[in-house]
Amino acid sequence: MNKDTLIFAGTQRVGRVRDGVFYKNVDERHLLRRPPAIAWDMRAWEQAKAAGAIRVCVCVRETGREYRADVTTVEARGFRFDRGWGQQIALPLTLFDGAKKDAGQAVAAARPADSKPVSVQLEMAL
Repeated sequence: MNKDTLIFAGTQRVGRVRDGVFYKNVDERHLLRRPPAIAWDMRAWEQAKAAGAIRVCVCVRETGREYRADVTTVEARGFRFDRGWGQQIALPLTLFDGAKKDAGQAVAAARPADSKPVSVQLEMAL
C-alpha cells in the first residue's frame, strides 16, 4: 500500500510525497514571472526530502500541464530567494524534463495548420 506524506509550509498544506515524488498543485498565477520558474518553500522542500522525495511533479490546475524534475536538478541548477514570503528554492521552467520539446510543440501549435515555410531573400543597400 502506498502512503502519502503530507507536506506543509507552516500550517498550509502545499503538497505530498508518494513513491519518492513530491507532488504539488499550483494555480497559474503562482508561477514566477521573472524568471519564469516554479518555487517551493524551503521548509516544505526539506520536509519533502526527509520524506524520501527524489523527484518533483508540479501540476498547473488551469491547464493540467505537469512539470517534472529530479530533486538534484532543482538543488544544483535552481536558485534561492526571499521575496517577502520566506526562503524559497525555484527552478526555471526551461530546466524541467521535456521543456525544450514542449516549447517546440507550443510553437507548432501556434502556427496555422495551412501555413507553409516562407523563403525570404534580403538585399542590403550600400
